[in-house]
Amino acid sequence: MKILHHPDYFGSVIFCDDIRHEIGGKFSFIGVYSGAMQIHGDTPFPCVLPKLGISASYSQAIDAVVIPIKFLVYLPGETDNPSIVFDAPAEAVEQAIQQALAKEKREKESLDQDEPRLYAQVGINAILSPLKIENSGNLRVRVTREDDLVRLGSIKIEAAPKK
Repeated sequence: MKILHHPDYFGSVIFCDDIRHEIGGKFSFIGVYSGAMQIHGDTPFPCVLPKLGISASYSQAIDAVVIPIKFLVYLPGETDNPSIVFDAPAEAVEQAIQQALAKEKREKESLDQDEPRLYAQVGINAILSPLKIENSGNLRVRVTREDDLVRLGSIKIEAAPKK
């Protein structure tokens, strides 16, 4: 079986009802959605969500870091212009690089010697409250990489089936 090379960048996103910052720097994700969010009611759209948590993480190999970094949120129906933009400060990217280098120094012996690669990770934990959703469709999260958009994830927002 072929072993794939380490990518230059990758990311992910969690959609949930709430994000709580715990003691010790941990985060708890409450009411995590998987694939789809169903809106209940006789006329589900438009609707207002009291809260939606978005936790997005983006990692870049430290030898391939591109800044500036912007996290973009597209509500259902938005295609060209993001509904919400979060900027990752350049200082946060630099701090992530320094943390990756410090980790490498501490764990030099335990790193996979098959082309080890270090990554700088930046992310956002955002609570959108309240959040108006005009229609069904995909809520998408992207991050900028020069002139490209990197897909971090999406969730389908749809009307719940009628019983």
